[in-house]
Amino acid sequence: MNFVDATLLRLATPAERNSLFDDDALAQLVATAYDADALAIEGPYQPHFDDLRLGPSIPPVATAEGAWQQQTNPTERTDVSVRVSGLAGAPTQRVDALWRGGIVAHMIPLDSTIDEARVGWPDPGLVDAEIIAADGSLPSNKTTLENKRRARLMDHLKAGLAEPEALTDERFDTLLASIGASTVSDLIERIQSGAAVGTVTITFSSPTAAQPTPKELPVAVAVLIRDAAGFSLADLLADSHALRERLDPLAVERPSDPTLRVRNRVVVAWVVPETIFDDDDWPGAADNLSPEAKRDARRAAAGQWLAAEGIGLVPIAA
Repeated sequence: MNFVDATLLRLATPAERNSLFDDDALAQLVATAYDADALAIEGPYQPHFDDLRLGPSIPPVATAEGAWQQQTNPTERTDVSVRVSGLAGAPTQRVDALWRGGIVAHMIPLDSTIDEARVGWPDPGLVDAEIIAADGSLPSNKTTLENKRRARLMDHLKAGLAEPEALTDERFDTLLASIGASTVSDLIERIQSGAAVGTVTITFSSPTAAQPTPKELPVAVAVLIRDAAGFSLADLLADSHALRERLDPLAVERPSDPTLRVRNRVVVAWVVPETIFDDDDWPGAADNLSPEAKRDARRAAAGQWLAAEGIGLVPIAA
């Protein structure tokens, strides 16, 4: 039996389908569907199948646009846009399975509240006063004066921060640019003329659960099973985008939790032999790695950029 049919039988068998998705594959599907980093999502993961349809019919969808107007009032025009599916002669697209359910992950609840907010407003007049107190006068050289003012003002701003190292030179330059100041001397003049610059320190409470707890993340996944023979990255990418365009108007996505940051409501999963990542043309692997480590590194690198395309990788043993 070929790879595609054997994999389809594994999906059809309840006792087998869970083992088809390893932890890395489920993590990548989650990262494709949700902003996993912002939500502090981590494993272990477990798939949950509410509905699994094998070989579903996904009709092509076309948009028909037009307009009409009344003969008695030709100036009044009504525009119409209609989605039409199942047109005769339209090309079909093979979809091996449509999975609607969820992936159980672990996450720390994002329910912290603000305990305290402190605002600091450094006095710009102190900058020059401190320089005069230390050196006896302000430097006559403009570059030296600018450097001393910059160092003093950054020290005042850092003093009001819980993490002073967060105020880097690059971020300080961004602050200057946001105010429209080209130098610290220009900034001090703007502060003295009415503008203001300060620091805000916000303290959050601890989340209600200190340890990650199980959380089911709703997913709708269109599964494409492809063999290594004749595998074309360009063709599969095009097929995946066309498939998502067909699925979007069919409302196959699961109801989502408003507290979760959704990236893609419908995900396309590529179930492919893991051996395709033995090809050296896949980027992401250092030369000094073992063949197995190279395969894993290439898989991880491909998974990152494919997630941005709404595609999750599920490599399995051929």
